[in-house]
Amino acid sequence: MVAPLNGRDRLIIARKAQLSGLAPTARFTARAGSVITADILPAGGLAPRAGWERAQGSAPFARYSFRLGATPTAPKVTAAGTGRWRITSDPADLADLTEAQLILDYRGGEATLTGAGTRITNDLYHGETWTIGLKNLTDTDRADLLGPSPGFPVP
Repeated sequence: MVAPLNGRDRLIIARKAQLSGLAPTARFTARAGSVITADILPAGGLAPRAGWERAQGSAPFARYSFRLGATPTAPKVTAAGTGRWRITSDPADLADLTEAQLILDYRGGEATLTGAGTRITNDLYHGETWTIGLKNLTDTDRADLLGPSPGFPVP
């Protein structure tokens, strides 16, 4: 992708990550615990943020890498009645993450996700997994999620 970086347009080739934003700086999305590698052209005048390290690359590109923190503890999933599951997590596990997603693979007509007793969102079954961004929820909602009903399999 060609994007403005450090005052000029540059070709950025990312490995094991996606370029997810440009303002105010280039941002990458990748799984926790992985190493992001970015090859950048032109190489001169780059000023990467803390944590990015210069790595061995192929000229004329500059290669930088960044190691993401370890995968946080997975939420605890327990049965909460027929077709319902309680998903509990510690809000501190998500505090340092840019994004966290709950990916549900269920079968049925409709699924509803509630947090702290309040309906948060729902999904009509369409044959694909249901992805819910957890960083947009309050710590209270995120700590005690209940969902979905019909046919939600135990992970």
